[in-house]
Amino acid sequence: MHFTFHIHAESNCESLFHVLFSGNFAIQRDELNRVFIDRDGRHFIYILNYLRASGNVEKCVFPWENPLTLRELELEAEYYNLSALKELIQIKSNGIARQKYLANAVHVSYPKVYASHHWEDNVPQNLLDNKNGKGWNSGGHAPQWIEYDFGESIPIASIALLVDQLPNGRTHHIITGGDDPNPRQVLNELIGHTEAHQVLRAHLNTNVRYLRVATRSSPSWVAWAKIDIKQNL
Repeated sequence: MHFTFHIHAESNCESLFHVLFSGNFAIQRDELNRVFIDRDGRHFIYILNYLRASGNVEKCVFPWENPLTLRELELEAEYYNLSALKELIQIKSNGIARQKYLANAVHVSYPKVYASHHWEDNVPQNLLDNKNGKGWNSGGHAPQWIEYDFGESIPIASIALLVDQLPNGRTHHIITGGDDPNPRQVLNELIGHTEAHQVLRAHLNTNVRYLRVATRSSPSWVAWAKIDIKQNL
């Protein structure tokens, strides 16, 4: 592809274009005085418009809704040393990824939650919204459990548990599910060394009404800072 633009439209003094055309380096040109850059021409139009707009993205059109194209464009921005554009693309990409995650991995609405015990105001209901910044704390050592009742059987994709534990050490958690309270079907087991603020993840891919996380062993009181359950669409 062949593009034409004036160098004064490019204001980033750190970019590859400024370096190439600064006059400090000898660059190879063809018989028509053109410079060949071996990059994918499909994305250069976005780079060019960004330069023409002097870095004002509000005057440009970018494929913000296309994660793959944005990733390719991020690589182009890195190649041309357009750090501000690269950072913007990363911010936009992270935002789009989060929106897609929230749309495709539906967070379950929990109608009821129960637990073996709780300590002071660290009740299991805290895990439903986490608005007060508190999670659930049983106020005691294992065995302890927390159980969700979704009201009906629903497809569960996965569960993520944010560890609230001191001291660190080896723990053993069993995740069970079923259509009755205190479900017996083992869906997953999490065994190993765990630490505070660590996220434990388990793929479930099952349909259940009741979901229980039972802790068999832990060096500390049994507690979870946050539990995130995702539902299959």
